[in-house]
Amino acid sequence: MIRIVKKCLGKSEVVAKKWDFHPAFLHFKSFTNCYINGKPLKWYHFLKNGDHIEVIERPGEPTSTIALFTWLGAWLVGATGIGFGLTTTQLAILGGIALVGAVTAVGTGIYALAGGFSGVGNAGATGSKEYSSTTNPELKGASNDIGKGIIPVVFGRVQQTPCYGQFPYIGVDNGTGSNKLYQYFIANYNNVVYSDFKLGDTFISDYSIDYININQAIGSANFIGFDNVKKVDINEELSYNPDGQVNNSAIVYYNQSTTSATLKIDFQLQFTNVDINNWSQKQFQQVSTVVIAGVQVQLSQNFTIAASQLVNQGSNTYTYNNTASYDLTSTSQTITELITTQFAPISPTRGNAVESTNELSALYVSETVTTDDYTDTQTVNDSINQYGGTPSECLATSPDNTTDIDVIISFPQGLYKINGSNRQSRNATVEIMYKTPNGQYVPFTQGTTLYIRDMDGNKSSVPPSITVNGSNVTFKSPSNIGVADQMFYGMIGFTVPAGKYIVRIRSGDYAEKTNMEIGVPYANQVQFRMDEPVLNEAILPKVNQIGFEAIAYKGLSGTLQKFNYIAEAKIPIWNGTDWNTIDKSSNPAAIVRWLLTSRLVNPRPEPLNYIDNDSFVAAYEWCEQEQYKADGIESGEKKTGAIIDTILRNAQLTMIPLWNGKHTIVIDNQDKVPVGLFNQHNSWGFVWTPLTGKVTSAIRANFVNNDEWVEDEFTLYWWDGAVHDAPKEGTTDEDYLLVKEDYDYVRDKASLVKYVTYKLTTIQTKRNNFEFKVNLEGLNLKLLDRCYVTNTANMQNEVTGLIHDVVTENGMLKGFKIGSLVDIPENAKIIIRSLDYTNERPVINVYDVINSGRSSFIGINPIPYDCIVKGMGEIQGLKDKWFYDGDLFTLGQQTIYDCVITDIRYNQDLTATITARDF
Repeated sequence: MIRIVKKCLGKSEVVAKKWDFHPAFLHFKSFTNCYINGKPLKWYHFLKNGDHIEVIERPGEPTSTIALFTWLGAWLVGATGIGFGLTTTQLAILGGIALVGAVTAVGTGIYALAGGFSGVGNAGATGSKEYSSTTNPELKGASNDIGKGIIPVVFGRVQQTPCYGQFPYIGVDNGTGSNKLYQYFIANYNNVVYSDFKLGDTFISDYSIDYININQAIGSANFIGFDNVKKVDINEELSYNPDGQVNNSAIVYYNQSTTSATLKIDFQLQFTNVDINNWSQKQFQQVSTVVIAGVQVQLSQNFTIAASQLVNQGSNTYTYNNTASYDLTSTSQTITELITTQFAPISPTRGNAVESTNELSALYVSETVTTDDYTDTQTVNDSINQYGGTPSECLATSPDNTTDIDVIISFPQGLYKINGSNRQSRNATVEIMYKTPNGQYVPFTQGTTLYIRDMDGNKSSVPPSITVNGSNVTFKSPSNIGVADQMFYGMIGFTVPAGKYIVRIRSGDYAEKTNMEIGVPYANQVQFRMDEPVLNEAILPKVNQIGFEAIAYKGLSGTLQKFNYIAEAKIPIWNGTDWNTIDKSSNPAAIVRWLLTSRLVNPRPEPLNYIDNDSFVAAYEWCEQEQYKADGIESGEKKTGAIIDTILRNAQLTMIPLWNGKHTIVIDNQDKVPVGLFNQHNSWGFVWTPLTGKVTSAIRANFVNNDEWVEDEFTLYWWDGAVHDAPKEGTTDEDYLLVKEDYDYVRDKASLVKYVTYKLTTIQTKRNNFEFKVNLEGLNLKLLDRCYVTNTANMQNEVTGLIHDVVTENGMLKGFKIGSLVDIPENAKIIIRSLDYTNERPVINVYDVINSGRSSFIGINPIPYDCIVKGMGEIQGLKDKWFYDGDLFTLGQQTIYDCVITDIRYNQDLTATITARDF
């Protein structure tokens, strides 16, 4: 059997385990405080019968060192004082826990890794930028964008600019300037409620209800979003530039080693939009870059193509096949590497007006290269055109599984022409073609079904006002020529088999473009609809949805930016009896309790029995009394401990994870009673560090103000022994040691002013700092406990020791007997640490000593005797009688420092280093 002794604060727990020949790492999580037969335990040690193992637990540490105790897997304790003696607790979380819930989505809709989500078609997502919803979700200038982070966690009250749950898009009305905007947000978890919806700084209520509709679903399983659409904004004029130049070439990279005296390239060209009776001869050059004798060399051959060499493929399409051959046999040279091949025009490929009008196009389809020891075939499909005068060309690539493609054309200036002083109807023609990524462009009518779609997303057949012919679609002026100068939309849609496509939109109308005609078409937007869910609807009961629709008009047009609102989280709050009331709250203690225990936002929630309820209630009431508030939103993965630490610090609070098995909040206030005494009898290594000279005397606090939801700042100054909101008369900022600090998770100015006042006062008035060591088994204090600190460096005529007996008379305590004669100075004080076993707590008292001279008796002014100071001997404990060594005392003159513990650092030698400052 293996005997295991677990010790903590002098208490022991003994168990026996049959772990013979087991490796230590199977049963022990940590080895820094484990000892086997008096020596440090190593992870690789094999246990054997008769081993004696001691496990020394640190106060406040989770009972996680060995497997037979509970392993929480969440918190490691580590309390650290930061800057100028202030208090905090640094909390480390194992495994990188973030404030998220594990939800998962499918397809190209919302996806989640530990709560993350993104819009449809991630390749086109808007990245995080300055003042975006993800980088500054509370600022007035933030814009809605596509988020790839976690679902935001809101606590308190904030202004939120939400991320899109899918890409926003518009629906248009053919032949009018009307459109409808569709926006959908997965905004928060379902405990958040909303108010004060705004577009920018303007409340939604100021807009007509005929134009805007907001639909909300809080924790509903019903999807309230829109079609699975990815939009591609283009907004480019479909015009013709006679000065534009096109010069394309096809290049193939091989980088292939070979040993050959010959090289042959068999290639195929394709020409489309050919009028064979008006063919002009084309000239091309094939160039092969090779390595010969260690030097790069270009081998080239020219080709002139006549009409008689073309092979008719139908539909005005012709192919041309030929071979470029290079033979180095006669030169006794050898090609050792084939680097690239290139095929390019060396004269215009549109050699006359007919070819320019028809937009003759040349394509390098494929090639096969052959050497003496290598052959390879490549499908290229690159343009090889050279000509002057170009139409604008707009390209858009769809996501996978696209089934519907909607092309939206806009006419910002209307569409008409003028004959004299009269308007006349005219047409505008647009060319639309599509292909798969590795295919060739075909007219959008090939293998598709055509439709138009109205503002509400409903499909219908193509109306007479739109004429379709092959790849061309022609839009006509409105029937009422009087409104032909107004902006209007034309749209055409076509279905395709589910897949990935590239759409090309160009001007198909050259002849009617004169300076007397008004109305150039624009490729406004291409919308791809996908055959898959927008998101995994299983997440919907956990989150809030917002569906936003707005009909555009002169005061509201285009894609709306900066949609925002006030978001408030509803969490359990203390109602005076329990935490069963759910309501909106900015109380820091309630927020921290929720962050720790809620399965909604914490993937590893802490059980409620790990929460020290009394300390959380005290912290809650403290925050209510002092009006401390916490408000914030976290839109990126961040460790829970860091957020909790910041929230509590801004309210004079600190949490100690699993102190005696429970998460405990402590308050840095003036309502503490002393619970510890440290002197030469129970500690050593005293270092006294008084802060002297000039320290921080002004703090400039930067924060987001919840009055206007903009970045704000204020400065507090220390002068004449107090904090002021302005420099002393006759001084400027230059006269102060001023520091600038940014504050998160606090938006209420009054709350922050109170905290910064406390911090500045602490810096200026709590100038004595102590550091000393204690044995772990003698340490029964925690962070922010009040204690007395004395040592020979700062106390005259000091004596320490144990009280042997108490002297009483008629129920009154008159003095104490100590173990030996000591010199008692005039005006001495005695400080005594006793133990109250009824209430299980230490008790510290300070008494004025009324006698002096050499004596073993210390007298005080009589007070009622409460039996707390016992002296040594047999006493009644919690269970039975046992021997008590006596109460700890320090006797002396002058300074006994009244302190608060700001840091406890645990050492590997079973000691702790304590840091304390003035209380």
